[in-house]
Amino acid sequence: MRRFVRTATVASALGAAAMISPAVATAAPDTGSLGSNQCAQISAENQTNGWGNTAPDEQGQAGTYSATNVIDTDGSLELKTDAANKRKASYHSAGGVKLSDILGKPLTFESKGGNANWQIRSTGADTGEGNGFVTFVWSTSAEDAGQRNATTSDQWWATRDLGDNFPRGTRGTLQELSDAAGANTVVDDYGISSQPSSVPDTVYVDNVTFNGCTTNFAKTAPSTGFGSLENILPF
Repeated sequence: MRRFVRTATVASALGAAAMISPAVATAAPDTGSLGSNQCAQISAENQTNGWGNTAPDEQGQAGTYSATNVIDTDGSLELKTDAANKRKASYHSAGGVKLSDILGKPLTFESKGGNANWQIRSTGADTGEGNGFVTFVWSTSAEDAGQRNATTSDQWWATRDLGDNFPRGTRGTLQELSDAAGANTVVDDYGISSQPSSVPDTVYVDNVTFNGCTTNFAKTAPSTGFGSLENILPF
């Protein structure tokens, strides 16, 4: 009987999630090598699900949540820069997945407006310094709404020298940068930033896909608490 009640509880919770948010409940993403970190299927003001910015060198730079739509009707992540705030960035933990393990998997996001950049903060890279910290960056400044796909782009660059033959800022594919960084490179955090050449500037971002996990940004998550499948089961 106890086993039956437990099973029924799971089914009830998942059934409720499906009725309230069918797109989320029926399309659970592959969380891949995110380790113990669950995939944040939605991030909103009332349910950030691990998105934000706790980097010591980037205090106060986290984006905010906006009712402006990019690809759906529930809002987006807003990265708004001005003379006093020339850079914005929001991240989610990658759980220490190896950089080599994400190669070839979709690295996409939807955006509308100004500058937006992929930011993949990593350690263990062959930089010749400290813990091998480096950020891998890919940028777009397109003004029209659409999907930004950096999966196979040759416009990635690194914020540190990699090995002996890949100087900081040199453009290449993420595969090339990964090879130069070395097999010990792990991804600590991934996210989207905005640091336009001129301010003020505002970009809206949605549907960020990394390592099989897609995050929908929304102004407000469903009040039922079933906006994502994170932590909905009682055991």
